[in-house]
Amino acid sequence: MSNALSRKKKKMQPLGYKDDIHVFNQQKVRMMNYATELAEKTFSDIKLVAFNVLHDKFGYGQKRLIMLEEKVNKLMEGNTSCEELAVFLQKKGIDLMEVDIPQRDLMGFQDIAYNNNILPLKNKVNVVLGAVSDFIVLSATSLREMKLSKRQLMEYVDWVLYYINSLSQKYLDMIDVASVLYHECNYCDVRFVGKFREI
Repeated sequence: MSNALSRKKKKMQPLGYKDDIHVFNQQKVRMMNYATELAEKTFSDIKLVAFNVLHDKFGYGQKRLIMLEEKVNKLMEGNTSCEELAVFLQKKGIDLMEVDIPQRDLMGFQDIAYNNNILPLKNKVNVVLGAVSDFIVLSATSLREMKLSKRQLMEYVDWVLYYINSLSQKYLDMIDVASVLYHECNYCDVRFVGKFREI
């Protein structure tokens, strides 16, 4: 084989792809997987926070927390988007569109500032904000069906935001939140099995 043919053969990539396109696709898949994992973790964490608020401030026990969880799951399986639910609540006088969650609280809540460079920080914050906002809207809609008043719903949202701030400032951690629900409501999140603290 001549030198010209051997040089040309070495430059060709398998399947006709260039290395940089293949690497870009791998990075894109890694970013999408990370964003999905972050959204799922945030959704599970905010659910525990909300349940803790309902238990501490509104006296909810295991039965009502499980009923709320079932209602939220049913809403998630339905065809209605969270934006449509927020508009529905707004028409009922409960304006969740105006709820403002500081970026530093979102970053601290999931500790996303420095944990990796797979996803840009702005995108991480948007993923966390989306998961938190979605759960607040889903739970508020379900709680409204469970006969919570407008004033109680807004109080509930304020307390959830307060707890997010406390978690971001490291006054609490998710093990504390899960431990309270486990010991006082017999509600167990499997992610924390074996890590519960005594209260």
